[in-house]
Amino acid sequence: FSMTYTVQLGAQPTRGAVWVRPQVRLFGLNDMLTVKISPETVVIYRDDWEAPHEVTISVAVDENTPRGGVRAEVTHEIEACDEAFMQLASENAAALTRQFDVSLVKPEVDRNVNFPLKVVCWGLCLINICVAITFFFWTLINRQHPVVKASQTIFLAMIALGGVVSSLTILAITFDDEGDDEGLAATGEYLPANYACMAMVWLYSLGFVITLAPLFAKTWRLAKIVNRKDLKRFSVPSYQVFAICLFLVVVDAVIILTWTLLAPLKYYRINVAFKEDPTSPGGLVPVESIGKCRTDGNEVPFIVVLVCFHLGVLLYGNYICAQIKVLKHTVLSEGKHL
Repeated sequence: FSMTYTVQLGAQPTRGAVWVRPQVRLFGLNDMLTVKISPETVVIYRDDWEAPHEVTISVAVDENTPRGGVRAEVTHEIEACDEAFMQLASENAAALTRQFDVSLVKPEVDRNVNFPLKVVCWGLCLINICVAITFFFWTLINRQHPVVKASQTIFLAMIALGGVVSSLTILAITFDDEGDDEGLAATGEYLPANYACMAMVWLYSLGFVITLAPLFAKTWRLAKIVNRKDLKRFSVPSYQVFAICLFLVVVDAVIILTWTLLAPLKYYRINVAFKEDPTSPGGLVPVESIGKCRTDGNEVPFIVVLVCFHLGVLLYGNYICAQIKVLKHTVLSEGKHL
């Protein structure tokens, strides 16, 4: 917001100059807005006392400026070499004060938030979770079926759990700073969005490992049995298989926890398009912005370690699958799923 008015003397001073210093008060908002007066002091000399002098008052308006009407009061402090002017200013203080209403409207910023797309994502997430839960209960109901018994109920339940966990990543991805009324995301201090950024990593990575670990561990057990050179009875107890699953999950969690502690992802709101506005600091106001997750440190080492761990488990799992291909036509073989 800006306004311009003129200051003009009604009579010629007898000597020297007159200094007029405008002052502005915005009721209830002085601590929230930046007011600029140009010039800060109007100097009127005796020889040009009839000339009007322009004064411009501007209020910086940005995306954090409160909306609505504001009552403004402009007063003028007078100083002059002519004592008559000083006496006049003292006797007519009310005439040197003006009040008026201004409307402060912060610019609408396109945050590139597509709500219909969010709804679609939430729907797909719900479908994934419902399917996983359905198969979980189907497994419990049919746990005496030969195929289910061969695959083992607890490990099938883990696969369903992994599906639910990884699907929840969709919810974290769609979370943004929509409720950030204080503009904290501009400096990466909006905690709900920051938590969502790291939740994406936790949910996707752990969901992947929880789904993969049972297939990997059971395939490893079959490989141990098939690769026996003697014909003696040999078994691998279920607790050893479960220990392998737990080990893979713990390793994955330790990598992500280290990432979270040393270089956590934060949600930043970044302005990408501006328009000129002489009343705003820098002469520009944002009209378009994007939100993204990034770290103040270096996340690359953690991504590399995490990807190498996942690929290592996958590649070694495929190597094990090749060792038990003789079982590919039996209910015991889950290599094709791995």
